[in-house]
Amino acid sequence: MKRLTVKGVRQHNLKGFDIEIELGTICGISGPSGAGKSSLVFDTIYSEAQRRFIETFSPYARQFLERLPRAKVEALENLPAAIGIGQANPVRNSRSTVATLSEISFTTRMLFYKNSVAHCSKCNCPIMPASWQHVWEFLADKAREGARIGYVCIEADRQGLLDLVQEGYRRILQGGKVVDVGECTIRGDDKILVVIDRIPLAKLSSQRIQEAVENGFSIGGTRILVAADGGRPKLFSKIPVCQRCGTGAVEPTLLLFSFNSPEGACHECSGFGRVMGINWDLVIPDASVSIIDGAIRPLENWHDDKALLLQWCRRWGLDAKRPWRELTDEERKWVIHGKDEWYGLKAIFDWLETKRYKAHIRILLSRYRAYERCPACNGARFGPAALAFRLGGKNISEFYRMSVDDALKWVDGLGVVLHDKASQSLLEDLGRRLSLIQKAGLGYLSLDRQSRTLSGGELSRLCLAKGVSVSLSETLFCLEEPSSGLHPKDVKGVRQVIEGLREQGNTVLMTENDHAMLACCDRVVELGPGSGMEGGNIVADKTGTEDLATIARFDKEGLGDGMRDEEVSYIYLEGIRHHNLKTISCRFPVGLFTCVCGVSGSGKSTLVEDCLYRGMLRRMGIPCEEPGSMERLEVPEGIEKVVFVDQEPLSRTPR
Repeated sequence: MKRLTVKGVRQHNLKGFDIEIELGTICGISGPSGAGKSSLVFDTIYSEAQRRFIETFSPYARQFLERLPRAKVEALENLPAAIGIGQANPVRNSRSTVATLSEISFTTRMLFYKNSVAHCSKCNCPIMPASWQHVWEFLADKAREGARIGYVCIEADRQGLLDLVQEGYRRILQGGKVVDVGECTIRGDDKILVVIDRIPLAKLSSQRIQEAVENGFSIGGTRILVAADGGRPKLFSKIPVCQRCGTGAVEPTLLLFSFNSPEGACHECSGFGRVMGINWDLVIPDASVSIIDGAIRPLENWHDDKALLLQWCRRWGLDAKRPWRELTDEERKWVIHGKDEWYGLKAIFDWLETKRYKAHIRILLSRYRAYERCPACNGARFGPAALAFRLGGKNISEFYRMSVDDALKWVDGLGVVLHDKASQSLLEDLGRRLSLIQKAGLGYLSLDRQSRTLSGGELSRLCLAKGVSVSLSETLFCLEEPSSGLHPKDVKGVRQVIEGLREQGNTVLMTENDHAMLACCDRVVELGPGSGMEGGNIVADKTGTEDLATIARFDKEGLGDGMRDEEVSYIYLEGIRHHNLKTISCRFPVGLFTCVCGVSGSGKSTLVEDCLYRGMLRRMGIPCEEPGSMERLEVPEGIEKVVFVDQEPLSRTPR
């Protein structure tokens, strides 16, 4: 078996050792932090593979690419093409979703562009060109209702009628009756229905109907009208329109099915699914306070407006001393939207919007604005033209709303319907990418979920599934701590994905210290013995199939509350119903260190960041995104500031 040979490596703190790695195996590089694991895997082996790949380009192409330095190594032999999957967070903006991050969106766009059918928004019928089969079905229905004669007609003006008369078409459908041209009265601008053929409905002949329809389209262009026994004629068109009401659809393009394109995105929210608007929870932060005591925060600085509101409250009989939460919905509507000469809070903010060119007005509005679901697309991100197209009973937004597990079932169902080779290839690629995400233990994620709302473990596994979905063989995959941030129960899915790479004939080289992950390795090399200048040497080299996994498990009694004996105050959260949290209540002790643990995707970040952190910011009157849905948040006195420390690097600049 071929071996990847590295001789005399001196990158960073590595001490010039030699190492050989068998191709087609999984090799784990372990050791303390700073021992040189990333220096060997990424800064030496992966970096040299990238440099050699760029060297294959022409000198003209290389001038546009970054010039990579040579790794400090004496020799590096049998180096295959390499793909690196690190821990860097690829999420940059709110447009990134699970579908775009895993590159499922491109395959989905191709599938909808090639196979979807537009549907009428009014009558929910497919929008497609009419054929003689549609005419046959219409006449068959009329025959069952008792009709005896069907008429295939075309529209014509006076000049067109003269031309048709010369060709022998002298019968006209007028007032539900068929009359001769010489017996009817024709006004100047009337549209004339010229009968092309009369079809007996007692014994319908498909050949007769097909000939009549083709003849009508050849004479009348793109439209024919069909009637039975003088009934109301129905329009049939060769161009794609609804055969019931005549509603048309745009011509599908590949960009129509992308919310990142102006062609397919909702024009109101530009494809974000959210718009900025006044958040009344920021305007009225504490519902337990009355209007007269300052429930409406901006009115405390707008004294004239508050005086006018209190004056009208007395006229309406509204008790301004009652807490805001005790007011009826109609009374709140009066205050917000206005009544009589009180213009309402909304009118005040609408007027301020016209003055946004002033800096202090923009600062003022930012205190009371927050993101809310787009009212035009209801969060779908797509415009009505894209949402009109359906495949397998769903439009593209409904597909993205499905979880990975449900999307896989949907793809399997399409395999029975779509038989052409190109569609089957797209379905196979889409199914393979979805199954890899499912194997990584992320089958519960919806495809339209924003990437920035994922936990660290979910994000790392999603990036890993994306990296291995390329279906390559004889390739070197360099992985940086694939188990980072994962619960021990989540490691199994990641191991299955990595072992699948080996089965395809690839080589996996990963930096890792987790015993459960190292157990799937064919070889484990430990660097050390210390960090920095004390590291950089091979201190252990272990091969074999012995199980290194020693996963600590909690006993059946759980963790316990771990509370100290002395009395402490608590932060209470009650009735939390956000994302996958199912109406839970909890408390956090003040002055103590509390750890929230659980499997990846169980709701840890949802509880701590979305509910606790944002809820406390909103309670302090600090503008932030909408907190998670909960019934009550109780914070004891004395907490004046809340800080959230996440996994983002402290600095992004070289300084």
